[in-house]
Amino acid sequence: MNLTTSKLAMEHRKRGSAFLAVVIFGIILTLCAVFAFRSTIYQRTMAERSQDYMAALAVAEAGAELAMAELNKPSSSTPAPFSSWAGTADKTRTELIRDNNNNVIGETAVQVSAVASGLPKVVATGYIPDKANARLSRTVQLSAKAETVPAPFGQYGMFSYQNISINGGTTIESYDSSKWDGYWPASLGNNAGVAAMGDISFNGNGYVHGNLQAGKNLNINGHLSVTGSKVSQTKPTAPPAMPRPDFSTEKPSSDNNNKIDLRDKNGNRITVAGQGSVTTNGSYDITFPAPGTYVINQLDLNGSGAIKVTGTGDVTIYIKNNLNANGGIGVNVTNGANVRIIANDINFNGKQGFNFTGKSNVDFVCKSINFNGSTQLGMPDNKAAIKFFIDNNLNFNGATTQNYGIYALPSNLQLFVGQNVNYNGSMNFVGCIYAPNANVNINGGSTFRGALVAGNIGFNGASQIYLDDTVTQPTGGSGAYVTSWLEKAPVRI
Repeated sequence: MNLTTSKLAMEHRKRGSAFLAVVIFGIILTLCAVFAFRSTIYQRTMAERSQDYMAALAVAEAGAELAMAELNKPSSSTPAPFSSWAGTADKTRTELIRDNNNNVIGETAVQVSAVASGLPKVVATGYIPDKANARLSRTVQLSAKAETVPAPFGQYGMFSYQNISINGGTTIESYDSSKWDGYWPASLGNNAGVAAMGDISFNGNGYVHGNLQAGKNLNINGHLSVTGSKVSQTKPTAPPAMPRPDFSTEKPSSDNNNKIDLRDKNGNRITVAGQGSVTTNGSYDITFPAPGTYVINQLDLNGSGAIKVTGTGDVTIYIKNNLNANGGIGVNVTNGANVRIIANDINFNGKQGFNFTGKSNVDFVCKSINFNGSTQLGMPDNKAAIKFFIDNNLNFNGATTQNYGIYALPSNLQLFVGQNVNYNGSMNFVGCIYAPNANVNINGGSTFRGALVAGNIGFNGASQIYLDDTVTQPTGGSGAYVTSWLEKAPVRI
């Protein structure tokens, strides 16, 4: 081998090494590029999955919000709650959820069960991209509770802030006035609730178709049959405080007395001078057109005339001194007007009747009220709710029938009393009394249907007491709220 040949061989070896280096370097670059590409694809896939994962939860929660929105709709709203949903007992709905640009995010499927129970359950599933082509779904489950407003008279049909004493052969039962059809067995039950912050004492024989709860002692002397529980040394839950209009703040600054229609026996209209006193005799009505505010010094109604309200709207009749109703007068309200009658004292003597041609509310606001003689206060057609707000005393003198009529509802006659309730004689009462500071004593031969809240309560003799279940039931409030929230395991499809 000569020198030239050796140099050529060396040159070839150098070229081969360079080529091999280039090939190896190219392979490394290719592998890096493939790895980078695979990494990018993986990261993109993970990002998409993460986006799907979050979007599915958002869509599921959107479905739950749809259900809560329906649960929070007032029942009187138009359209009615769940009117666009499928199902009867359980409500179902599917809906595409879109972003602000109207692009579809996913589809939700929602089911709401136990809607009428007040404890609804909501199950909402979010599908990405939609239910038919879902690649991922997430589901949330909510438990909710309907907002309720406590019954004005609390959860007990008979409640005393101090003590209850029942003597003689008294029977206490419950009944459901919403099912009342004039026949007792159709509505009677064993849900009567009798509770006192202090003692409950029974002397003699008696029956309680329900439960007794005393904050202090439960004293039973004689034979008392109780179908439910007997609890002592456990304070019951008191009813909510009842607002009473303040008589002193009810004085109007102006009046519409020029619209009062009062006529004499010949049909001639009598003008009410200023804010003077008015006296009617015979069968002549005094008419107050609605709407309007009327101010009178004193109103004496004699005979069979009536306070008559015509038209629609609100009417306030302010009587500076007393309202004296003598004989068979009444209050006649047409077209569903709402009426407030304000007086210093109100005296009812004789049979008082109320007649309504539309759904109305009539409030009496006064310092004291007296029912004298054989008084009947009745709303036999159940078209109105009448409330008495009494600052001082409520007095029943003589045989009294309140809210008479076989179909009379206790909730249509409510009396709120600031101080004392005095019963002298027997009575037949259908209504509700809230008198937390009063000593209420009802004597033998009486029948009571409704609800009673008082300071001290005493029943003497053979009385029949029927406590209305509907009066003590809470009513719907402003909607529903979530009590629990959980997510079920995600599902990749």
